[in-house]
Amino acid sequence: FELPDLADHIVEFSSDQHGSRFIQQKLETAEPDEAAAVFDEVLPAAHQLITDVFGNYVIQKFLEYGTETQRNQLANELKGHVLSLSLQMYGCRVIQKALEVFDERVKAERPKASRSLENMFPVKTDCDISPVAIVTALGYGARRRPPRLR
Repeated sequence: FELPDLADHIVEFSSDQHGSRFIQQKLETAEPDEAAAVFDEVLPAAHQLITDVFGNYVIQKFLEYGTETQRNQLANELKGHVLSLSLQMYGCRVIQKALEVFDERVKAERPKASRSLENMFPVKTDCDISPVAIVTALGYGARRRPPRLR
């Protein structure tokens, strides 16, 4: 099998353990037109795949190996859902990958960092915590401790 053989069945295969692994491996070396065809099927089902036990890995591959345009389209799909996805068993993995990928982009534009994060990941809460604080906190796992607030 090759990626074009899965046309019109990408979402179904992405939700299968072996299908997801196959797609992930092929995306790493896919020609741009093949990857674009897969992405065109994945994008409309992004929310379904983000929270799927196997589909989330396909979304992560696109965050890692996709074009800048594809990454931005996935970021748009995450807008307004960062908090709920961060609390979901598989969605949190996609959020973590997105933060890793976009962290590099934000570092390159350091003066605009806080505004960029708010634009990429707006979070609506009932409390007075800023979206930047929430997204920053999500980046601090067991690896390091957040700075002390004064």
